[in-house]
Amino acid sequence: KQWYQRRVRGTIHQINTIQQLSQMGGGEHYPYPREVWNPSGGFWCENPKNWRRNTYIALGVVAAILIPVWYFSTRRERRYSPPLRPIFSQRFAKYTLEDDPEYYQKLEAQKKKPGVIRRLWPDPPAH
Repeated sequence: KQWYQRRVRGTIHQINTIQQLSQMGGGEHYPYPREVWNPSGGFWCENPKNWRRNTYIALGVVAAILIPVWYFSTRRERRYSPPLRPIFSQRFAKYTLEDDPEYYQKLEAQKKKPGVIRRLWPDPPAH
């Protein structure tokens, strides 16, 4: 016989059978509403009907919300003190050249630098 121990409120309980061990997992599935919808299919649904279509619908809703928010943000973004290096969101901002007249020179200087991985990677040993 295999036995396992588990600590419950400071005492040790011995579990003598595999059946007892399998019953520790939270018990039976509880009743749940069948009309609950989410893209992955809901509770304990192994192969939900139309899961791919539902996922695309959910992604479309997220995109339909985020794209106008992103567009509104790029039209409103201002930088009252120019940054020392180009920032990614400046590429889309409406007032980039007004806020930072030297943006394109900074962008070219940034492109000439080695990438982040190359800068962090140790130099090869000299022979």
